[in-house]
Amino acid sequence: MPSKNSFPYSRVLVFGAARSGVGAMHLLRHHGIDVVLVDERPAMEFRSLIRRLRRLYVTPYFGPIKEDVLRGCKAMIISPGIPLTHKLVREAQERNIPIISEVELASFWLSADAAQRLLMTALGTRGLLAALAGSHLEGILATDGTRLLLEVRRASK
Repeated sequence: MPSKNSFPYSRVLVFGAARSGVGAMHLLRHHGIDVVLVDERPAMEFRSLIRRLRRLYVTPYFGPIKEDVLRGCKAMIISPGIPLTHKLVREAQERNIPIISEVELASFWLSADAAQRLLMTALGTRGLLAALAGSHLEGILATDGTRLLLEVRRASK
């Protein structure tokens, strides 16, 4: 299994604490990366998650977002539902903090030789396509009539 040296950032802000954001947080912690988990919804909506975060040594911020959540963060992982025009995302861009999609995050631990396939429903595609733009991944879209098929792999150098 690749080490955290595959991922060049030591402390990462994950913006969005729904399924995909929590998945990104677990992946980062599994590889020894410090994580700040941020969501604008109130903390009371995350009671069971907050207990898990303490055990995982994740720093949570729920409710109104303050710019100081970016302090010490070397990159930001954004969930598909977070608009690139959000104030916190713009602040990270102004500070030259890289904005990374969850798909791009996972690519840091992909085998360089093997192409990885993702099957997505049409509902999840918009966020993924936006995430691919400007990333170090390339994708090929097709359809089987009921869902979109997307093959994602590291871009050739």
